[in-house]
Amino acid sequence: MTCEPVERIESIQAGLIDERLEEIGSVYLVCDMEKEIQGKAKLIDAFVTTYGQPDAKLLNYMGFKDQLVRFKSEYAGFFKAHFPEEPLIDETE
Repeated sequence: MTCEPVERIESIQAGLIDERLEEIGSVYLVCDMEKEIQGKAKLIDAFVTTYGQPDAKLLNYMGFKDQLVRFKSEYAGFFKAHFPEEPLIDETE
């Protein structure tokens, strides 16, 4: 799962988000840090949502279900630690 700001992803590799959205159903090899194959993973979903009104799928996938306040609090901490230069507002995708 990638929970990074859309603008950041697009600045690193333009078009990557659209590529991932088109790859739903694709199967990938999963490797460890030594590049040894550990298994396979299938991309079952991909979507863009906002911090302020996250898609219910995101909340469910992350174990927050109907706990929007808890999700926003925990994700804000993650966001600040990983993207300290990026602003986090309700409209952040």
